[in-house]
Amino acid sequence: MTLGRLIYKSLLQITTQYDVSRLPLTGVVGLTEARFRYPPSRLFREAIQTRRQQPDFDAGFRAIKQLQAQYYVLGGAGPVEQVSYAIWHQALSEESGGVCSPSKAVDSLIWGSFVAAKMLRHPHPEEDLAESALEDLHEACQSAHTRGLPVDKQAVSQWSTMQNRLQSLAAEVQNAAPADLFHAEATKHHTPPLDVQQQQLQCITQTLFHKARFRQDPFEWVYEGLSPLDMLDVLTSGKGISLTLAITFAGVARELGIPVSLLPILEAPVPELAIPENIRHRQATQTIATAPEPNAWLVRTEWPAQMAALQHGAKHPEQQTPVPRDMHATNAEELQPCFADPVKGSVMSLADCQAKYPHMQLAAQWRWDVSVLQVLAEFPRVAVTAHQRRGESDAVAFWMYQLMALDCMAPEWQHVMS
Repeated sequence: MTLGRLIYKSLLQITTQYDVSRLPLTGVVGLTEARFRYPPSRLFREAIQTRRQQPDFDAGFRAIKQLQAQYYVLGGAGPVEQVSYAIWHQALSEESGGVCSPSKAVDSLIWGSFVAAKMLRHPHPEEDLAESALEDLHEACQSAHTRGLPVDKQAVSQWSTMQNRLQSLAAEVQNAAPADLFHAEATKHHTPPLDVQQQQLQCITQTLFHKARFRQDPFEWVYEGLSPLDMLDVLTSGKGISLTLAITFAGVARELGIPVSLLPILEAPVPELAIPENIRHRQATQTIATAPEPNAWLVRTEWPAQMAALQHGAKHPEQQTPVPRDMHATNAEELQPCFADPVKGSVMSLADCQAKYPHMQLAAQWRWDVSVLQVLAEFPRVAVTAHQRRGESDAVAFWMYQLMALDCMAPEWQHVMS
């Protein structure tokens, strides 16, 4: 047995350990290039058995050691955390059977936001979740995205209410839009012209943020609670944060047949200033540490021809066949994605977005399977911030473990592993 095959076998054994223990495996801490897509075995096979270059055996051994350490950290959590790990594990594993496409990714985001809402609403999760942790909600809800959550009539009703609300919002958009603007057959195999794409997003924006009054109002976690992060509350009240408003927008777009993804608005790098040592020391003693604000998000169109334009040789996510140049796109501009800002309620072209966010690589390839994990990890990240503001240490610890389970790049891992 070659060394590469030995490493590959060891990595597969560790993957099996995670699966048996129902722990989510999302990456290797400290190896930034190893944020996993499901199933992780595919990444291991590509890394170890590639013939194009000599495998990095040192990185393989480091990954084995690191994954074992991560396993003991997550496996050593309490029973409440273990129940929640099983739910995330099941939700992520469901995507491993097929190719992740924009519509499937949005389905996963909506289901993940529902799971997060259920966790936010359980004041005593050990009592409410652990009793039937491994029950299957799939048969009760008749949905492919409801595995892993304990079966109860309230959960079934809430999931149905959430789905019905997104469908009713989509119906409102379609009723207010010009005829055939959202005609599925017309756009099934072709990317709509740029002006049509913008008009589609503007119709969704008009209904959600002007008629239905979805918005991000000024709020403070201490007083408002966690309602802006709870998708069930957001769909009822219309008050959310950028994350939940973006998922609402994406859910409505999915109902209308528009492929979209979520893109984080990264902060522009702040240049370092040469501050005299005496002033630096005086400022350091007066600084008060505060939790970071939630990230802001954009919604971006993901038509197949746009994918082909963004990455040479891209394949259709559903059919896995090379995407030909769209005959309906007469120039390069029409192959560019459109963007919607769910907080401002505005629609932007690529040029507008690049002018507003010059530090972001807005047209870069944004893999759906990775973006699902990154978006879902935002829920525990924001929950940690909210509970810190509210001084709820037990809840902070619970959500910090959720964050580490979903994001191998979370800075909390460095503190735990050290």
